[in-house]
Order: sequence, then structure tokens, then C-alpha cells
Amino acid sequence: MHFLEFDWNPLTGIDIVGNFKIHFYSLMWVLAFVIGWNIMKRIFIREDVKIEYLDPLFIYTVLATMLGARLGHVIFYQP
Repeated sequence: MHFLEFDWNPLTGIDIVGNFKIHFYSLMWVLAFVIGWNIMKRIFIREDVKIEYLDPLFIYTVLATMLGARLGHVIFYQP
């Protein structure tokens, strides 16, 4: 009956050294921001907007997204 056994605790990350692990969820956040930055860079170049505006936009986007995700979690999942 072991073939019907299901592992409810899947692999959650990549073990680096000892107790340090990079979780896939965190890796996807970083990957999303890097891809978004590259897309916005291409848009800025195509629209002839100064590239120096991209870094503050990126910082505000990261902060607002993380704050919004945390607030959404607190409001909707743990009121």
C-alpha cells in the first residue's frame, strides 16, 4: 500500500549550507522583480524616457508590493 502514499510536505527550497535554505517562493519574488525591471527598461528606452527615473520607480514598486502583500495577508488571512 505504499504506492498510494502521498507526501504532503513537498520540497520547499534549495539547501545551500547547513540550515540556510533559499525558498522557491522568495526566488519567484526576486525573479518577478528582475523580469519587471528589464521590461520597464525596454519600455523606457522605446518611449525615450530618461533611464535615471527607473531606479526610484523600481524601489517604490518593490516597497509598495511587499507592503501591500503583507497588509493583504494580515487583512484577509489573519484578521
